[in-house]
Amino acid sequence: MRDLMRKRAPNSWRQRTTQILSIHNLLARNLAKSVKGDDIKRLKDGEIDALALLEDQKRALRANVAVMRCLEEQIRLLEGAILAKGKLRQEFHGLKTVSGIGDVLALTIALETGDVHRFASAGKFASYARHGG
Repeated sequence: MRDLMRKRAPNSWRQRTTQILSIHNLLARNLAKSVKGDDIKRLKDGEIDALALLEDQKRALRANVAVMRCLEEQIRLLEGAILAKGKLRQEFHGLKTVSGIGDVLALTIALETGDVHRFASAGKFASYARHGG
């Protein structure tokens, strides 16, 4: 289970972000146009075709979009497998009250941490987390 989670984060997310940034930079460089990440994620082939870009630039853009979509699909599949197998122990439910921490990240933290009671204080846990165990 931890291997699945380690594959999902941060590797897949980082690679996906790299594709989004590459698309953003290509559009900014060649069209002097800033596009939001959410708009990049929804980019359709017809929209790429309509852009005032050279064919090689469009091809590069389509390749980045294809890789981004493939990564999104793999992330979705990994998260589905993780959530199907993982169960968050009661002492970790509070993690989900933190902005940006959902089910999968809470499970990741819980599995990497192990028994939270082994830490004498919140400070000891923070030190553990900061230094990667």
